[in-house]
Amino acid sequence: MSTFRSPVAALLLALACAAAAHAQQPAPAAAKPPAPSDAAVKENPAAAAAGSVVPLAAGTGTSGRIAKWAETGGSGTLGDSLLGETALGIEVRAPAAGAGVNPSLLNASNVANFAQFQFYPVTGPNSNMSFAVIPRGSGFPNNRAQFSIFKTDFLADSTNYEFASMRARDTDFVLGSGRSGAGQVLPFMLAAGFLSDNQTNNGQLFLATNGNVGVGTTAPQSKLDVTGNLQVTGNAVVTGNIAAKYQDVAEWVPARGRLAAGTVVSLDTTRRNGVTASARAYDTRVAGVVSAQPGVILGEGGADKVLVAATGRVRVRVDATRAPIRVGDLLVTSSKSGVAMKSRPVRVGGVTLHRPGTIIGKALEPLAHGEGEILVLLSLQ
Repeated sequence: MSTFRSPVAALLLALACAAAAHAQQPAPAAAKPPAPSDAAVKENPAAAAAGSVVPLAAGTGTSGRIAKWAETGGSGTLGDSLLGETALGIEVRAPAAGAGVNPSLLNASNVANFAQFQFYPVTGPNSNMSFAVIPRGSGFPNNRAQFSIFKTDFLADSTNYEFASMRARDTDFVLGSGRSGAGQVLPFMLAAGFLSDNQTNNGQLFLATNGNVGVGTTAPQSKLDVTGNLQVTGNAVVTGNIAAKYQDVAEWVPARGRLAAGTVVSLDTTRRNGVTASARAYDTRVAGVVSAQPGVILGEGGADKVLVAATGRVRVRVDATRAPIRVGDLLVTSSKSGVAMKSRPVRVGGVTLHRPGTIIGKALEPLAHGEGEILVLLSLQ
């Protein structure tokens, strides 16, 4: 028997069958939250087990300050550290706020292959800056604290290196150079202005590796080698010998007029403690000879003074017109101003004598004729 269905009934039946078929399919699985990271699990295991992710640290701070980690009871927080970023570089703050000026650390170099580390006060305009190396406790007796500058790449080769240091020890402070392994002990130099042009005051104070000290020289040949003049305010005690290049002893004496080196001088009768160029033969007032470069100088110089030598070897102006001068001849004043001549002895009671009080010295070089300058061994008598 056939069944008649209206169009509406047929549509209702189709919808019912589709709904039943959909109800029999399994429901889709719910979306799972992402697995927490290992760091999140370690930091907050309870939250990780619940399937939620939490930040490792959170906190508040000051703008420009570098954060620091704080851990309390297994929970981490972030806060202000003593370091901060400024326009200059890294600012270092004191643990407790005060009136002091904070220093900044910066690399001011923009030159290729050149790094420059500087310290600079954060505020000014007149702030002092200092750098200190401080031992903690007593340190080691031979090295309580040390500041070093390396000549070689110590990080690349920590066995063979060369350096200079300022070191604090038990009993003193040491400024010097050192080495390790195959490194060399290098000399140490202090020179104002040298770093500007590598020339100014080169060797101003030079400490050689053999213990010699040079002033004005980089090649000292003795324990103290001075190139230039040496002035001592006080006493100089010498337990050895004094070795002078020039071989006479002279003293500063007031003189009348300008007297050239080699001039024979006599006592000036018009003033006290003064000399003038000799002017007459066999003058018993003869006082010595003006020296160009004495080996030893006595007294204090002055504009109206000359260096008069009375002992040693000095070059002297002489005249051989009346008699040639041979080595060993005794010399006296002549009638020519400031010029010596050969002494002629006189006979007294049958004895040949040179006139007492007139002898200047003995000729060490000959002069056959005319005027000239010869070396004389001064021995005023």
